[in-house]
Amino acid sequence: MLLQGRVIVAVAVVGAAVRQQASSDSSKDAALRILGNIDAMLPQHGSASEVARSFMQQDITPGVETDMNQALTKAIEEISIKVDAPIKSGHARSQKAIDAAFQDLKPDAAAVMKYKTEADEADHAHFECMDEEKGLLLTAEAADDAHQSAQKARTDPCQLQAQRATMDVTVSVKDFKYDCDLNLDGLCEARQQHLQDHGESQYADLVASVQKNRELYQQAKLACDAAHSDVAAKKNAHTAALAAWTTQKSKCARLAANREESICLFGSAMQDKCIVKLPQYEYVVAQVKAKGTDHSHPDRMQEWASAHITKCMMAAAKEGQDLNQALLAGCTKSVDYVNHVGQINYHEEAVAALLSPAQFTCAPSQNISFKGTTWSVPDQKVLVSSDYKVTPFAAQLSLEAGTPPFQFCSGAPAPAPSDPAP
Repeated sequence: MLLQGRVIVAVAVVGAAVRQQASSDSSKDAALRILGNIDAMLPQHGSASEVARSFMQQDITPGVETDMNQALTKAIEEISIKVDAPIKSGHARSQKAIDAAFQDLKPDAAAVMKYKTEADEADHAHFECMDEEKGLLLTAEAADDAHQSAQKARTDPCQLQAQRATMDVTVSVKDFKYDCDLNLDGLCEARQQHLQDHGESQYADLVASVQKNRELYQQAKLACDAAHSDVAAKKNAHTAALAAWTTQKSKCARLAANREESICLFGSAMQDKCIVKLPQYEYVVAQVKAKGTDHSHPDRMQEWASAHITKCMMAAAKEGQDLNQALLAGCTKSVDYVNHVGQINYHEEAVAALLSPAQFTCAPSQNISFKGTTWSVPDQKVLVSSDYKVTPFAAQLSLEAGTPPFQFCSGAPAPAPSDPAP
């Protein structure tokens, strides 16, 4: 506290006047006169002089001889008890209130970081799941293409099997004509033998042809059967790929719900930190820093300085020193609130760290990024892999009381899942 040099009495002769009157006045009157002179020299008064004056006027028993120095000593003790002690307890009470508000803020700030980490992890897990979902749909599409190709590839071998299932052989009757002249000995027998040999040759050719066609048919049948098996295998592969994609979609839907919940929990933690606990801390700090409040630190410092200077000058008067400007300056210089009472710790650096960009500021309408990108998939019944798009993602945080932290945290129903692709 800066004390101005406003002095009502002529300080050069105060000490001498006090000593002269102290010999003729009662000790009570002398002590009151000293206190009055001290009051006149102080530009700003606290309750110290009122406490001392009240003590001198009421608690010094009339008719009982009391030394002036004793009266001053007792008055100094009264100031220590009724002024200094409440200042110290008030200082401790204010520090306790700031500490409590700061300690309430710390876990909320820690919760913000915890929920942000969980939200980042949930966002990343959903992104990876959707990436796999798209990959499984690509696999299903490739399996469908393979199935369609197998169906087309089945046509030729199965048509060839149908073509080779029957055979038609026409045997020429030309060489089976039989005539002979019975007059010629042995001619008919020879022709009979020729006819028999020719028939056996034709029969052997027929058997060989049937055998050859049977082999060709078996080859065509094997190719057709293999084509049927390939179609069935490709169809099963497509069905399995679709089932895997559908299962993945269900998994990703669950992860999407977990992602949204995690992000909203982070947003709620930010609201608790920024619109509940931080204002409570700031209110207490403002009360301590302001004048005229129950927690006013400036008022306590002013009161402490006034009490200290009053006690210092009263103690000097006891020792016979003159109440002059030099004494006032010395007593003023000896005021040491920090060492005698304490220094308020506002935890400002720690709070600033809790509000740094690394731990998220409380700036309004800020965009919060998580993984940074997300998958965009149209809300439609039939999906193809090209419908899956990666887009930038950041959510705007609301720090207005009574509003959801993010727009999608309002509880609106999620879109219905799309039907499986063919």
